[in-house]
Amino acid sequence: ELPVRGVYTGYQGVCKEGYPILWDRFLTKGITWYLSCLDTTELMKWHIYTTERGRELYRHLGTDRATIVIDCGDLDCKFFWSHLSATSFIRELVAVDQARFPEHMYKVLLINCSWGFNFLWRWLKMFLKDSVVKDVHVFTAANSLQGLAQFMDASVIPRDF
Repeated sequence: ELPVRGVYTGYQGVCKEGYPILWDRFLTKGITWYLSCLDTTELMKWHIYTTERGRELYRHLGTDRATIVIDCGDLDCKFFWSHLSATSFIRELVAVDQARFPEHMYKVLLINCSWGFNFLWRWLKMFLKDSVVKDVHVFTAANSLQGLAQFMDASVIPRDF
């Protein structure tokens, strides 16, 4: 049984441009558990598998990519500095996504970001292509709902986001 309750990951709704929306929430407790109990090779295989299933959904809807919303409210710089294995794995995920799925995302909306995460984002951008960075939007907890409203109707936002 997973140690994290209330984690929401899945597709719900479409953005204003008609792309399906993948909702994800990163919880430090869950990330720590996954990396301590599971082999990163298996985690990477699972990530690739789920991304491929998502691409099947896009094709079914007549699109070729998705809008991705990630709730970063539980992440801060302290977590990444104290969990270098998580930082390393996330860099690997980004590299794999850029190599295997270069046009998989329409937009990425990072919501509920702390000031520490905003600092971290400045660092993470160095590892991403400029074409990717322009499609990533970072919103603090105070402006997340207004930020989401730019890209989707309120009716598609899950209640717990």
